[in-house]
Amino acid sequence: MNPSEWEKWISTIKIQPRPISYRLISLNEILPESDRRNALKVAIDYILKIAETDNHNYIEQLKKLRDLPKKNCTRNKIRIRRAESTVNIAEAKKGLCPYIGYKGIECIGSKTIGRALIAENASRLPIGVGMTLDITTGRLLLPALEYIYRGNNYWTDPITKIIYQAPRGVTFSAINSNDNNPISRVFLTAAELSNEWKYEKLRGSWLGGEFGHSKSLLDIFSKFFSKNQAIAITQKPNVLYRLRIENLQLNKYAREAIENLPIVYDETLYNDFLQNWGTHIVQQSLIGGMHEQQVLFKDCIFSFNGAITSNNLNDYLKKDILNETLGNNFYADRRKIFVDQWLGGDPTEKNETRWQQTLVANPALLKIEEYVPWSDVIEIDSNVRTNLRRIIQSRTAVADKIRIDEENQLNEQRINGSFMIREGSIGLLNNGKCEIIPATFGSVKDCSEGCPTNTQIRINSDFFDNQQLWYVRDDTTGFIRARARIDAQTVLEGPMINAGCSSIDTGRDPTRSAHICVSCDLVSSFTNQCVYVCPTYPSSSGK
Repeated sequence: MNPSEWEKWISTIKIQPRPISYRLISLNEILPESDRRNALKVAIDYILKIAETDNHNYIEQLKKLRDLPKKNCTRNKIRIRRAESTVNIAEAKKGLCPYIGYKGIECIGSKTIGRALIAENASRLPIGVGMTLDITTGRLLLPALEYIYRGNNYWTDPITKIIYQAPRGVTFSAINSNDNNPISRVFLTAAELSNEWKYEKLRGSWLGGEFGHSKSLLDIFSKFFSKNQAIAITQKPNVLYRLRIENLQLNKYAREAIENLPIVYDETLYNDFLQNWGTHIVQQSLIGGMHEQQVLFKDCIFSFNGAITSNNLNDYLKKDILNETLGNNFYADRRKIFVDQWLGGDPTEKNETRWQQTLVANPALLKIEEYVPWSDVIEIDSNVRTNLRRIIQSRTAVADKIRIDEENQLNEQRINGSFMIREGSIGLLNNGKCEIIPATFGSVKDCSEGCPTNTQIRINSDFFDNQQLWYVRDDTTGFIRARARIDAQTVLEGPMINAGCSSIDTGRDPTRSAHICVSCDLVSSFTNQCVYVCPTYPSSSGK
């Protein structure tokens, strides 16, 4: 499919959807910690052990049919080739750096970034296309193409009117008015954020800013999602130009690295090549500067009293990055601007107009719009091409497996966490006044049949008729509900909840209602009611 038709195709997915990935987990992992789960794990391990024994016996049978291949000592050759490759990279850095990275001008392995790396000939446009990319991590590596600064290929900075010479063969594609619009992306789970890199790969593109480097799913969860919160990332681009190159003519360093690859597949040498030269070559890119905000928000803002919609949230996020008045304290109190950064130009410049004037000297890579795998480069031997395709597929498969393993681990943590002890509060509406008591609720293992609290429900003025407030943990979801026996014939239960309050209306006085609450703030309202609200961040957390 032509990448330009991607957005049109997306709208048809719902008509006939297809799975694009599968995740396998062991059957015992879907159960909570229990004797049943342990027994199932023992049974699975037993079956796997038998299968492993069968495989071992089969391999031994194959060994009897033919002797093992002789061990040829080729390690020295590999070391020599690897050493040659290292020298090649060191020389390549001198000849090819700097180039445009996600935050500005950079060079692989260098701690110096920005204007300190500007090329000697300042009239030349910085290299912004033809760099190499590791599609499994988002790392930008050395440029692979030949750049010849001859001819009449120029670009003029619209602000300073300074003319810059571009390499021959590099074209300036049209810029659309939408290219400079702020874009907000909301992620409610770690998997949604991690999928952003997967879907960009499917589109054949790669985003800049926070999306430039893919991250561990476990790290994403720990950093953004572990405390009943989610994240939105808003980017306001300031585009200078869009670059494209059609003729993928390799420079001498990349060509030498390709020529050093053996025709016979060697995983070590081919992995070294990918480590130095990535998996793909950038063919089209969007260059300029970017204002980026990473906004944490309480995940209950969509469901509690005063809740907002996803459309509201997008509007507020764009107002945040444009520094406009929000007009909604409910949102403002429940969001925290975690990162507020300027990419490209002089990041210390606080005035946006003056910052824009510094972009041309230190531009950032806003988006990789098209890239080509090394296996599709014309100048490559057919055997080497096949080997490159193999190693790229292998590297991608390893990265995908790591992600699936992390997703399984995260799901297990989430399931186990849902079944553990939970902190919360108890609310009692006594004589028209809400009394709030901090509480710790036991695990599913201990409380699936019910656990008592230290709180009494007063159903009349007689102290001896007080009834204890209980709670129950669901053994399949870990959710919690309030329970109380009002008299010999009446047991009242609140709804099962994961966040908010499970409430009981007793219909009696003085305790008119009782509330078991988790993942929320329980407050006494101005009408003397027990009301749960979405928690807020400390006042210093946001702007």
